Amino acid sequence: MESTALDHSTSYVRDNLDLHLVNGRYSAGLVCELANVYEGRTGSVFAVFDEIATLEEHPIARPSLTKPPSLFTRPPLRGLRHKHYHQAALIPTNVDNHWRANSFADPVEEAATNMSVPDDKLIGFMLHEFVTSDIMIAVKPGG
Repeated sequence: MESTALDHSTSYVRDNLDLHLVNGRYSAGLVCELANVYEGRTGSVFAVFDEIATLEEHPIARPSLTKPPSLFTRPPLRGLRHKHYHQAALIPTNVDNHWRANSFADPVEEAATNMSVPDDKLIGFMLHEFVTSDIMIAVKPGG
């Protein structure tokens, strides 16, 4: 039987999961999803590996870039944890979603009345606040 690129990706994902897990148990579905992400270059499997290591309290775990996990309370997922992982490609979508759900008027007014920002820097300051305020909300505990 010929080895395909997806077989290689699957093997690569399994090897990395084995490195990042404490108990060594994971589903075939997780492996398949991560192998497809890795093969298709549609996301970063490494961000997922890092979050898994953090959840497992593995000695090699990096600090999480997102809010803490929450427990599912309803069947069939009761007892499992819901966890986000940082994906740089999703930052524009996350910022857009945040500001569709929240008024931008207050941060704009606050930035516009900030006397420490020179007039020629005001637009840049406001755009910076527009982007980073959503990111700071997303990464702080309980955000």
